[in-house]
Amino acid sequence: IILLAPAVWARSTQPWYQRFALFVAVHTFPGWKPTGESLGVVATDNVEALIAMSQDPLVIKETRIDAIYGLTNLMDLALENASAIQTPALVLYGLKDEVIPKTPTCEMLKRMESQVNHQLKLYTNGYHMLSRDLQAARVFKDMTAWMDDQNGFESSSIEELYCGQ
Repeated sequence: IILLAPAVWARSTQPWYQRFALFVAVHTFPGWKPTGESLGVVATDNVEALIAMSQDPLVIKETRIDAIYGLTNLMDLALENASAIQTPALVLYGLKDEVIPKTPTCEMLKRMESQVNHQLKLYTNGYHMLSRDLQAARVFKDMTAWMDDQNGFESSSIEELYCGQ
């Protein structure tokens, strides 16, 4: 399994006011479609890719709040079950990820520690959309190297993510 910036921002790692706002919004205006534009979140350093996606009619630009609620339910389950992964796994994470914070990613990695078959690769200049970032070629090269030789793969350590700080 290869997990690129895994979606594990579960409720247990969200601030109370965010959980509260989502609950109120989904139960009051389930069809509301926030865009997220005002959040100022940078998903990738590849401006050309962002422009292309903004012009692509097949890319969803507004997501109903009830769908976001459902995604949060899935992220709850993903984090909760991270320790159950028994298949060899490679987790890739960009240290500049502004979509999935470091805290839930650290929590997922700690839960996965009981499994000996996982490895981590961190990207100092990586954002959430690692496969679209300007360094995407390096990300694909690392995925291929891991698939070719998991034992010889040069992985990062959880300490490099500074999970305790």
